[in-house]
Amino acid sequence: VHEMLTLADEKQRRRMKGSPTALPPIRFVHGDAMHIPFPDATFDAATVSFGIRNVDDPFECLREMKRVVRPHGRVIVLEFGQPLVPGFKQAYEFYSRRVMPHIGGLLTGNRAAYEYLPRTSSQFPCGSRFTALMERAGMRVLHTKPLFCGIAYLYVGEPLSANETLN
Repeated sequence: VHEMLTLADEKQRRRMKGSPTALPPIRFVHGDAMHIPFPDATFDAATVSFGIRNVDDPFECLREMKRVVRPHGRVIVLEFGQPLVPGFKQAYEFYSRRVMPHIGGLLTGNRAAYEYLPRTSSQFPCGSRFTALMERAGMRVLHTKPLFCGIAYLYVGEPLSANETLN
């Protein structure tokens, strides 16, 4: 983890060097997604891309993301889903279960990593099942968009205030 954070800092420094419109630097922090090390209502947004399916408890992770976001802030999740388009669904499943692990294994020597992705993606809730999880975690879902025929989904939610409930 330390190496990843060091690399992120180095990349940021290179990108900001000489940039006339540089934004304030990002502080990279090592932490647990189910126990985010920041106070309530700290951020305008909390995001995760292709990672929430890997936490021990996605519901608790969503609750933590909601907790650290200010009122009217955003919780944004990009995650793999399951394609629903007939024909495309079967082609994608064949590719992800047979072709991708073979090619990935040949290129990296780690076939198991490329078998893990389709297995976890096919079992993880997507679409309305994931938005129900967001709502249960105390969010109003503002936007759900399937991408690439459902291979991935983008979810955008905002925290409900303490006195709000979903109907």
